[in-house]
Amino acid sequence: MAPNVENFQLALLATRVFTPGSAINEKDLFAGRISQIRRIVDAVSQTGLHAVLYGEPGVGKTSLANVCAAFLKGMGPTEILAPKVNCVTSDDFASIWRKVFGEIQITKKISGAGFFPQDKELVFSVLDDLPGQITPDIVMTTLDSLGRNFLVVVVIDEFDRIASDSVKREVADTIKMMSDRQARATLLLVGVADSVVALIREHQSIERALLQIHMPRMERDELEEIIKNGLERLTMTIEPRALKEIVSLAKGLPYFVHLLGLHVARRALDADEKKVTQKHLQAAIKEALEGAQQTMRSAYHDATVSVRKETIHQHVLLGCALAKTDDFGYFTAGAVVEPLSIVRNKPYQLPYFAQHLKDFSGEKRGKILQQVGGPHNRRYRFRNPMMQPFVIMKGLSDGLIDAPTLEKFGQIKISEPAAH
Repeated sequence: MAPNVENFQLALLATRVFTPGSAINEKDLFAGRISQIRRIVDAVSQTGLHAVLYGEPGVGKTSLANVCAAFLKGMGPTEILAPKVNCVTSDDFASIWRKVFGEIQITKKISGAGFFPQDKELVFSVLDDLPGQITPDIVMTTLDSLGRNFLVVVVIDEFDRIASDSVKREVADTIKMMSDRQARATLLLVGVADSVVALIREHQSIERALLQIHMPRMERDELEEIIKNGLERLTMTIEPRALKEIVSLAKGLPYFVHLLGLHVARRALDADEKKVTQKHLQAAIKEALEGAQQTMRSAYHDATVSVRKETIHQHVLLGCALAKTDDFGYFTAGAVVEPLSIVRNKPYQLPYFAQHLKDFSGEKRGKILQQVGGPHNRRYRFRNPMMQPFVIMKGLSDGLIDAPTLEKFGQIKISEPAAH
């Protein structure tokens, strides 16, 4: 049945409400992360304090960086300047700051002359007034000067892509200099990393000036908020069971909540219905798998393909995806025993699948897992965090697991973030 005109328009609007392909840019579409937002505000509120936001890929760091300026409004009488730039592998210190200052446009009023003077407004880039050589001292004095008239927050995203250690040291030197001299501006570095140590060189020298904000996977209530807020924008609702299943599938990653939210909303609207149910979700899972990135589909195929029908690679990989993890996505081999036994409906012990874990971590199976630690403390995680929900959705679609069994695993953490 074709949807009516109103529902057709809502189905089009759904692509702006649920955005799996891009980061959130609107405050009204952002959900959760209250703790991280408060800590960013803390850094901005204190002169000489800066912040670094780090965590796994896909947890929403860029989305938070995109909307942080909106949360800073009202902190003072001054206008906010919040340039945001992305790093690339080839960036050096000067190129990063040319991008930053090129983003800052200042409007000046010029008084007219003559009997009937008319004021003119001229817009210019801060970059135009900078010298050819950009040093940490130039960066500090320029930002401090801007800070006299504006609330300045500079967001440098994808900082982990910087290949040069010397560039990272120069950025650390800049932070230290700005902190020591109480420069009126805040730097927010954003990057993929398990710790600040992996992100910034010479981090020990700036620890007192750097607020370290870990971005874990999202909690259940935060993921539910994304779905409920999005559907509310579409004047839609969702039954509790379908909502619970979406959250269980997402494994704490907002990308899959947006992906499934988009497809379930469209499925319901196409059926001329305003309430999302499990029947819409079942169809949405298949559509989401078909529309998932080719890299994920290829990685899954490479990890599980076999000429032998009795192989259990699919089942072991699903057991890995359902295993209890720490806040950085790592699980132990022992944590796979229970979910694999449930998936296969018979008891399994580690020796039966130890070789599978080794293969998944090597070239033979496309290195779908990352292995760390020695023989007595070995841990694993999906090299691409997005693969974990993908594997679960594939298992659900292929009948290796059902929804009631999935609910038993949910999104469970077994440790707190390590101190860094």
